[in-house]
Amino acid sequence: MRDVATVTQAIDKNALRTRVDGAAATMVSMKMSADANVFTVRDEIIRVIDHMQDDLPVDTSIEWLFDVADGVDYKLRELLTNIRQGIIILTLVLLFSVGWRSGLIIAMMLPISLLLSVVGLSATDYGIQEISLAGFVISLGLIVDNGIVVGENVSKNEAYRSMNSMDAAIDGASSVMSPLLSATATTALAFAPLFLLTSPTGLFLHSMVATIWLCLGASLISAVLFSTMLMSRFGTRQGIAGLPHPPSFLTYLIPIRDGAYIRLLRHLILHPWQLFAGVVVLLVFTGLLASRLEVIVFPDSEDPFFTVTIEAPADRSRDFVDNLAMDVRQIVAEEDNVTHCGTVVGGGFPFVHTGIQNSGTGRNNATLFCTVNFRNSDEISALTDRINSKLSSRVADANILATPMVLGGEPGFSDVQIHISGPRIELVREQARAFGEYFAEQELEGILHVDNPASSRWYAVDVSFKERVANAVGVTRTQVDQMLVLLTFSAEVDTYRDNDGNDFPIMLRANSDVSDPFSVFDRVFIPSTTGEQVPLSQVIEYKFVEDEYDIRHDMFQPEVKIGITAHPYYPVPKLTQEVTAVVEGYELPEGYSFDIRGEVANTEKAFSGAGRNLGLVSLVVLAIFVLQFKSLLQPAIILVAIPLSFIGAFIMLFLTGQPISFLAFIGLTSLMGIVINNSILLVDEGNQLRAMKPDDSLVDIAITAGVNRFMPIVLTSVTSIFGLLPLALGNSMFKGLAVVIIGGLTTSTFLTLLCVPVLYSLLTRSTPAVSVTEGWSGRSELGEVGD
Repeated sequence: MRDVATVTQAIDKNALRTRVDGAAATMVSMKMSADANVFTVRDEIIRVIDHMQDDLPVDTSIEWLFDVADGVDYKLRELLTNIRQGIIILTLVLLFSVGWRSGLIIAMMLPISLLLSVVGLSATDYGIQEISLAGFVISLGLIVDNGIVVGENVSKNEAYRSMNSMDAAIDGASSVMSPLLSATATTALAFAPLFLLTSPTGLFLHSMVATIWLCLGASLISAVLFSTMLMSRFGTRQGIAGLPHPPSFLTYLIPIRDGAYIRLLRHLILHPWQLFAGVVVLLVFTGLLASRLEVIVFPDSEDPFFTVTIEAPADRSRDFVDNLAMDVRQIVAEEDNVTHCGTVVGGGFPFVHTGIQNSGTGRNNATLFCTVNFRNSDEISALTDRINSKLSSRVADANILATPMVLGGEPGFSDVQIHISGPRIELVREQARAFGEYFAEQELEGILHVDNPASSRWYAVDVSFKERVANAVGVTRTQVDQMLVLLTFSAEVDTYRDNDGNDFPIMLRANSDVSDPFSVFDRVFIPSTTGEQVPLSQVIEYKFVEDEYDIRHDMFQPEVKIGITAHPYYPVPKLTQEVTAVVEGYELPEGYSFDIRGEVANTEKAFSGAGRNLGLVSLVVLAIFVLQFKSLLQPAIILVAIPLSFIGAFIMLFLTGQPISFLAFIGLTSLMGIVINNSILLVDEGNQLRAMKPDDSLVDIAITAGVNRFMPIVLTSVTSIFGLLPLALGNSMFKGLAVVIIGGLTTSTFLTLLCVPVLYSLLTRSTPAVSVTEGWSGRSELGEVGD
């Protein structure tokens, strides 16, 4: 198969045992080449398996434990459904806001922009996959924003300047070219910090950011070229023959805009401290809510898998762990929805999913990878909770934990990990034992289990050579060593060659009696120099001694890892802070150190560099605004919309029970771009009005700018909100992202329409402004475009 890059087998060796549904098995994992199509590869593998079925021995079968194509197919269909739903919803919103002509023209930007983006994406290394499709869903509302702004200007030209369709379209597009360019550039730059991340989580999201950038560029091209051409040909004001005029919900906002909004805005301009005090109260309230939200890197995945990890004490044998794993599988199999379970004892499960939790490669570890017959992250979490409850009685045998898949997660076992390292392993273990006793005395709440390898002892069989006896009976040390190797690891005694010319080693090994394992020394004989067969037990002595643990090293120093598992509903960040406080109160000898890792550390690693990247991008955005508006104060007015957007975002996260995750952070990023666009439109409108009416007061300029841009800002926010409704109402992993944008837009739209005009009237100099763009400005009647 040309598209399969690597094939890996997990073979049942002395240190590794594999099973599927309790039966002995060999696991084969395949990795595709970088340019392969997952569905093509899956079809080729199925053909090979079908060809092999007839040649399989009796009672032998081939089972699929993990098929990435199934997950990709499901998620692609889900996201494509969301895209179709978003397009339909946005089209209806446009029809019932700006009428048939403008609505259909702006709606046509969706397929045109998506097609241009797909063409652009095909030229990259990302291709069409789950994360890039999520970028299309996020961009649905952003795509039509530029078209709405252009359509609003064209409509004003036709209604109030009596221009023909062609002149109205050309003038309407050219008059907003500058704010559209800066708005698109700043929105694109808002996603740059994510693209610049080099952590595994950041690399995971590169294709989504690239897709959003392509959609933004395609949206600008569609608005300036395609929608302008269509509006110049068909106009915006007239209806379509034979079709009734759909009612516009924006018309119901006109009385509010011309009445309550103007009165409120004038009052706040004259009494700005009332607005500032209200905003400060909202920000403080938002901060309190945000502090109560759970913080995670990625939400649980909807993939129909979960893992059960087993970490037994270091003094347990491989047979003990093997039997324990079979008992655990029996308990898991009692759940009706569990279809398959693959087990690996003595090593980690083959890497097939970024969210798999492996117990590690120690001889006392085991991992179960199980499949269920449904896709729902909440139900999978409930299932793992039930399994953990059933397994709680085995806590004395081992640390056993069932865990759902976490998308984008890194393999690990404990929520909090304390690593103790130093130059000498025996002192590291001694300090780990002493710290474990000290830690237990603190009696921290929220801890489900603590795994301290230094608290248990590992025993091994020490075999010594009886040289005098061996010399007397004619047996050499070399003969004894060879026999011990045979008993311990097996030995190759011959080779078998099949009909295809493939060579297979024939290994000889001895089985010991479980009830009396040392009897094997009496049953194995060594030929002496005199030709007699001497039992191995006559020339060796054996006894139990305390042996070395599995020694782990970090930066060339031995270390002991103490794993702490939190209760399912206890916040891991809070537990991490409590553990950190305990660690800081314990003093280690000179040369020995603590290192705290776990979920919080993974979060910091995932976001590492984001603050620096955000600072650099912010400077670039600020420079663009300064050059565009030729002012230092007006960019500050524009950027004030960013904290306003956080208010609704965190309130909505709290109300829906969503955690602060990496995907929620992406939602905040896109939200920042949207609200900045609204601020740009308001400030640009004010500058145009000042250039055209230099004798008007700043209060009147600010109010008129707010009135003129009221409808476009409301409509762009509504389209963005409704475009993300399919994601917010579903159970996708991107739900948190959609909730953030919807909540932020709901509050920031209202606050931006108030705060930006108030700040504009306060911070703008009274001297006439230089017009940034040239165009007509007056009362916007976008709500009546469809009439």
